Amino acid sequence: MGILLTYDISSDNKIVKQELKKKGYKDQFISDNTVYYLPNKTLWHDKETLTPKKALKDLHDIIQMQNLTTSPKIEVIRVFAVSFPLSSWAAIQGTQPTL
Repeated sequence: MGILLTYDISSDNKIVKQELKKKGYKDQFISDNTVYYLPNKTLWHDKETLTPKKALKDLHDIIQMQNLTTSPKIEVIRVFAVSFPLSSWAAIQGTQPTL
């Protein structure tokens, strides 16, 4: 199973996304030598023991840490996390997003 995490936050996503990537989240799939990029504030993780609830906690923990040193504070507008079978997905290949 994989976890798909998508979110909206009140400020720049660059640092939050970088920190999520350090935890193993990815912003792309690779299948048959083709790269499929996810939308800008959507990532996935393939760790078997990760749950949607833990993915939400990862995001909130990163934002709390960032809020210790940034101003204005980052606010979470909405978050959705869901588990999905890694063998069952469909996508349209896009171009690499810019942050």
